[in-house]
Amino acid sequence: MVEFARVYLETSVSLRRTLRQPGALTGIDWVSAYSSELLAVEVRRTFDRLRLARTMPKRKLAQLLDEAERNLAGITLVPVDQSVLERAGEPFPTPLKTLDAIHLATALLLNDDLGGGIVLLTHDRQLGVAALACGLTVHPDPMAP
Repeated sequence: MVEFARVYLETSVSLRRTLRQPGALTGIDWVSAYSSELLAVEVRRTFDRLRLARTMPKRKLAQLLDEAERNLAGITLVPVDQSVLERAGEPFPTPLKTLDAIHLATALLLNDDLGGGIVLLTHDRQLGVAALACGLTVHPDPMAP
């Protein structure tokens, strides 16, 4: 079991755990969890796509959506405000897609506000590398083979 005081959850971590997908981060505990309000939108959009694709029984999908909503309730969601959008629009040391830039900007600003100590949890290697380059601690290590 690995324990962190404060984590920033990127969407891939939340979805893989909820949907019980291969490679989901397990054995991790934390005291406080944060994410962007973007997380709630991305989670709900994913479940709507699953609903429309009809690849999962409705009952199972409803159960997982309830679980996702309970998980969201345990995370402090940081507003996507002007400061986040401005930081996301600024240069980063490595290439990033738009939504990843919003997540990283949120994590960086939150880390500054809290005086450090945020660990970014992500399955996205590109985002993890950018976060490392910006000075954040990332788990799992995106540089590991």
